[in-house]
Amino acid sequence: LGLLKDFYDPKKDVFNTTKIPDIYDNIKYDSLHNRHLLRGLRSIYISAKNVADFVIPQEYGLFQTEKLVIGRSIVQNLLQHILQNLLKGMELDPSHRANLYFSSESHLHSLRNAILLSDIPHNRTVATTLEAMEINYMAHCVFRLFLDPTRDKGDPSRHYVDVQFAPGAALDPFIFMGKGQFR
Repeated sequence: LGLLKDFYDPKKDVFNTTKIPDIYDNIKYDSLHNRHLLRGLRSIYISAKNVADFVIPQEYGLFQTEKLVIGRSIVQNLLQHILQNLLKGMELDPSHRANLYFSSESHLHSLRNAILLSDIPHNRTVATTLEAMEINYMAHCVFRLFLDPTRDKGDPSRHYVDVQFAPGAALDPFIFMGKGQFR
């Protein structure tokens, strides 16, 4: 009820579009965890998703230059920490082999934008699909550091990093309900 009050002001007849991601997140969460309460609400979910698919990516900039600047400003400290750990992993006898970081959806959007829009060489096919990728519950990014033992120790190409993004729970949650349970 509070979210509805925050979303629409009847006195001013104005919608607060910054609440759309919250509304979509709540509907998606409830559709996954409270299905028994959502009979007949599939059309609301679809409408919320369609609006969210347009609004959420715009929160991090409309143009690529804005997305890069906003992304870098949000995840600068995280990127520095990841880089430090990747450099430690390149040592002859690294003290650790795996690092886990837990973050928010905004950080994942920003991390994705900062990586894709920087001058880092990457697979263009993956990059174009990632830019449109919805980030959901359990979304994650994996940085994998590899060593090519056939290269000399001083060769800058001896180590390389593979970056992978996964969208998390990206399916329509209503597809798991029985046929008569949604309309």
